[in-house]
Amino acid sequence: MRWVLNGLLLIALYLIFLVIRFPYETLVERSIATVEQATGAAISWTPESAGPLGVHMRDLDIQLASGAHLAFGEARLHPTWSGLVATLSQEGGIASVRLSHRELQLNLKDVEVDTASTELGITRLTGDLLYDLQSHGGSGDLGMKIPNFQAPLPIPEIPIELGAKITIQRLGGESAARAGSTVTAETRILGGQEFSAEGTVQITTQAGGGSPMLNGSLRYEAQQNRGTLTIGGTWENPTWSVNPNS
Repeated sequence: MRWVLNGLLLIALYLIFLVIRFPYETLVERSIATVEQATGAAISWTPESAGPLGVHMRDLDIQLASGAHLAFGEARLHPTWSGLVATLSQEGGIASVRLSHRELQLNLKDVEVDTASTELGITRLTGDLLYDLQSHGGSGDLGMKIPNFQAPLPIPEIPIELGAKITIQRLGGESAARAGSTVTAETRILGGQEFSAEGTVQITTQAGGGSPMLNGSLRYEAQQNRGTLTIGGTWENPTWSVNPNS
């Protein structure tokens, strides 16, 4: 009987050793590298701790291919058999991430984003996004709060809320970093009871990099008039043309 107990004790000690020595941080780093390669994003962080309860990071920064930037003060990541799950926290906002070999799922709740756009500025994002790591396509529903919208709309400067049902399509190339992609956004803009607009906007990234190109048309209604908004230029420096109905 004693030898059985000794054997079980040795097995338990060996399992504990494996758990302690398991390369949690390495697995997380590989998963992050997969996301970077598939999306063209650049991700940096400061390691805090790693163990059976997960990997703890601080000062997690995400620079998207569009130039937009997200910063999280704290991140907790847990490796899984197929990838990882993570919770990213910032002041007033939280993002939940689930990554597998096949897809990336994001849930955002009031996450602050520096859009790198002269007119959108710093916004708050809420919504869900599903991205296929193999086809480099995806879809989602996003809501954006824009406290200082700088576009030349036919209304006074007021906070704007933007909602969009988006579809992501790859244009071609060997990898997402080398290929362009098009984001089609079925967009609705609300400015209180004073302004509304809806229509389709396409955001096209280029294989060589640079700020994505914009192309779209929105039908708008304001207190004094209604008409069409035409959007062009780039994500960083968009152009707007207001065409009131005659």
